[in-house]
Amino acid sequence: MRIFSGFRCELSRSHPYHYERRDLAAAVQFYLGHVHENGHAAESDVEATAKVLAAMLDRYEDLPRLVSDLHDQFTDPGAVDLGERFTRIEGEIRFRFGKYRGQPLDAVARESPDYLKWMLAQDFGSDTKRVVTDALKRTALCMA
Repeated sequence: MRIFSGFRCELSRSHPYHYERRDLAAAVQFYLGHVHENGHAAESDVEATAKVLAAMLDRYEDLPRLVSDLHDQFTDPGAVDLGERFTRIEGEIRFRFGKYRGQPLDAVARESPDYLKWMLAQDFGSDTKRVVTDALKRTALCMA
């Protein structure tokens, strides 16, 4: 948190970052000072990611040095899936994105199962799809 002339500004992982890109190409430009060539080619992206991480570790002395510690520092403790599309609040899984942001997953499964079926057809991670599938199964069992 920083104070500027009486105004309080909190920046967090969930800040929308409207003004700066937050992707690998932007990180390569910022930390390495050049354009990321061959973006989205697996080998090139892995190499660039490793170089960006090394540059970040050089720049920020307070960053943890172990991958497990980095994961712990930058992962939402309430996250339910790796993509952090869902979070657990007081034992209840809730949406972290889209038109159902903040809504309980099970309620959406009961009231708008087509939205969850749409999610299953999209490019979400397998763990996110597992959370959605489990919610649809729970709802089906409750309604049977």
